[in-house]
Amino acid sequence: MINMIEKNGIISMHIHEGKSKREISRILGISRNTVDKYITEYEKNLKALKESEHDYESRVHQQTLFAKPTYKRTKLCVI
Repeated sequence: MINMIEKNGIISMHIHEGKSKREISRILGISRNTVDKYITEYEKNLKALKESEHDYESRVHQQTLFAKPTYKRTKLCVI
């Protein structure tokens, strides 16, 4: 499971350090899909806040960086 520190690290490595999703995935030892999910979520929130034209940088950090990580649950079929 991803915790808040790892989620923030994913976003920080991508935005501030310019690391690719593949690099972040290797560094943290997590799925590239997971890395993509959190970066995409961050970018989506950033875009929405830019459109609202209200101090978007600080608000995107509040919404994305402090939001609890979420997971999609899949049903396993046992045969």
